[in-house]
Amino acid sequence: MRIVQAELINRPEQWLKLIELAHRMAAGFTFVRVDFYALPRVVFGEMTLSPGAGNSLFEPVGKDLEIFKIFLT
Repeated sequence: MRIVQAELINRPEQWLKLIELAHRMAAGFTFVRVDFYALPRVVFGEMTLSPGAGNSLFEPVGKDLEIFKIFLT
């Protein structure tokens, strides 16, 4: 594996506000990714309710069916 050193990116000025809003919007969810645009003002982007945009494979095989059954009950 080749590791490339990347430039550090500074946090936006609204960093603390973004964290506060993300915590408030994520309350009550087991998993959610909250996206914002840090423009001169904070703009909401989207909330994603599954990791990997729902395209992640489950291991071991059959685990996805086990998890799916949880949502049926």
